[in-house]
Amino acid sequence: MRVKKFMGLKLNKKMSDRATFAARLMVMSLLFFTVWMARPTFPLAKLATASLVGSTTGSEVVTEFGRYYITHNGFNLEIITDCVGWKEIFAFLALFIAWPRRKSWSRAISSLALILAYNLFRLDILVFSSQNFDYFHPTFQIVSMAVIIALWLWSVGVLGGKIKATSKKKKKRTKTVKKTTKRKKHKK
Repeated sequence: MRVKKFMGLKLNKKMSDRATFAARLMVMSLLFFTVWMARPTFPLAKLATASLVGSTTGSEVVTEFGRYYITHNGFNLEIITDCVGWKEIFAFLALFIAWPRRKSWSRAISSLALILAYNLFRLDILVFSSQNFDYFHPTFQIVSMAVIIALWLWSVGVLGGKIKATSKKKKKRTKTVKKTTKRKKHKK
């Protein structure tokens, strides 16, 4: 659904896209806060994350009372719900779905995989640099925002080249170009 009128005013294409993006993003943010207020636990995602971090860092995974810990050189990192990257994935999907113009679903799927890989890398660094945890943890929160925005811009074609039109749109454009060239030939 696109926003074409706002408060009785007809919007041009650019303003319509902006209003549509803002409206969709607002709906997605309401959905996010609804999920967030439900306090999801994602136990299987925590187990999978703990297992992956344990195997990539060579650390021991300890389970205690339903909690997962990564133990490495006397440092214990608890894998909590926020460690699985669900907020980063939700933020990316909200931006991607809210985008009113052409977007690439294949790039979006690649971006989701890259977000999960980045999250694993982030946790690995936190385990290996346990002495500097208080420095790296907030730094990675800022870097996470930059990664999400960069991958979103790539998925919608703002970065890394334009997204190619689908085959139906290409056919329409080709017909239009052929008609235009025929008209020009007849005029000569």
